[in-house]
Amino acid sequence: MSNKPSEQPAPLDPYSEFLEIPPGPRPPHLYDLLGVELFCAQRERLEHAAREQYRRLKQYQEHPQRDVREAVQDVITRIASARIMLTDPARKEEYDRKLAERLNVDRDDILRQRTAARLPEHALRVLAGPERVGTTLPMLTDQPLVIGSQAGADLHLTGLRMAPRHAELSFTNEAWTLRALDGAITLVNDQRVKTAVLDVHDAIDLGGYRVHFDHIHEARGARKAQPPPMSLIIRQGPSVIHPTIHALAPATVLIGACDTALWQLAGPQVAIHHARVAPSGALWEITDLQSDSGTMHNGENIHAAILNHRDRIVIGRFEIQVSLRR
Repeated sequence: MSNKPSEQPAPLDPYSEFLEIPPGPRPPHLYDLLGVELFCAQRERLEHAAREQYRRLKQYQEHPQRDVREAVQDVITRIASARIMLTDPARKEEYDRKLAERLNVDRDDILRQRTAARLPEHALRVLAGPERVGTTLPMLTDQPLVIGSQAGADLHLTGLRMAPRHAELSFTNEAWTLRALDGAITLVNDQRVKTAVLDVHDAIDLGGYRVHFDHIHEARGARKAQPPPMSLIIRQGPSVIHPTIHALAPATVLIGACDTALWQLAGPQVAIHHARVAPSGALWEITDLQSDSGTMHNGENIHAAILNHRDRIVIGRFEIQVSLRR
């Protein structure tokens, strides 16, 4: 009979387990908690970081183990407090002063060194995809960012067509450059690329999502004559990876059977490039792309048609309902 004491499991560290925060003081300071640089001053970046951390934790809120649920809820509460603290100028100033003393660092010197890095001028905005449509990510010139399905991606987008590290963007020679990683299918303005220097209003398609590269104020604001948010929902048909796609103007949605189609619908009656849905003034319009089997709109075979709420589209064996949110 062994006299060795039974080994106790290591206590759960929800910060490293669920947020991939490196080992260190627990709880971590608020900037580590949100995953942003020390003394970050951009309110929009702080808000985005808090939303990202919430989203990463949400899937664990219904965990079967009570201690895990309680730990996750505690971290969520701390993130909520961090967001409030760091977006209130007076409270942030006081917190920063105390944190600098605790870490024995010169806050002013750190901020002076960072002044060479510009404030965000550009942002990525998700305009179409199965989820997270409307998400906006400010881009800091001194920090490359990764788009992918892995938990630590700067812009985290999920789906079977999205690689863990799908694409990387970096700022060099006064321009943002996109690089597709590990051969992942990536398009810029409907052209497949390995690398591309981005211009304002460029559309990036990757893993079933369309992301726009814009000036940050344009990514925030609405455009005139803008159609309402739209969803296309498969009501009948074969099983597909994403039975619903959402879109905001000015995104266009290419529907087809090929790997580069934004909404990929596979089937013998679906053409490689079958149809396109795009803004037309303040409305959405669907256009058939000369497919052999055609596109039906409310029971009629059409070349092009304006879409209304609850319209019915048939492409191959797929019956699709239009939902417009005004």
